[in-house]
Amino acid sequence: MPVQARAGPVENREVGQGWDARAEVGDRVFRPRPATAKASGIACAALLALTLVTGSRDLLWLAAVPFLFVVQCFQSVHVIGNYARRTGLRAVQIDLSTATVKATGRSWWVELFFLGRCLELRDADGHGLLLESWLWPQAMRDELAERASASRASTDGAREPHDS
Repeated sequence: MPVQARAGPVENREVGQGWDARAEVGDRVFRPRPATAKASGIACAALLALTLVTGSRDLLWLAAVPFLFVVQCFQSVHVIGNYARRTGLRAVQIDLSTATVKATGRSWWVELFFLGRCLELRDADGHGLLLESWLWPQAMRDELAERASASRASTDGAREPHDS
């Protein structure tokens, strides 16, 4: 006899299996750059080791910065149909068919060190998706911006002009 009884059939597959149950061919899952996670992890470990060696707790505050970069690397962006959903620290779901590019982004060092604007997509409901260049690969950011522009162009082209 099993320890726990089996669950019965699921009425709503999306709830029972999670958001990815609706995945179709052509849908994508994007992850942050592995180089960002590795560099941040090494920097955090080095600063923690220095904290232990020197006995100074001042370096512990410096170790928190690369640790926060490592935590950001646990995010992912799932693109399913016309929707993009970021999971992780700042979870958001936007409709790419109504999304517009509000900011195109800058190079990673400008965004990171000089507080430059990153790629920002915003849909008709006001939901925004920010994609930092130091965290997300350029090809992924280009693809999402292109999908938002293509979806927007196809919906704008499908509208018929109003007769006055």
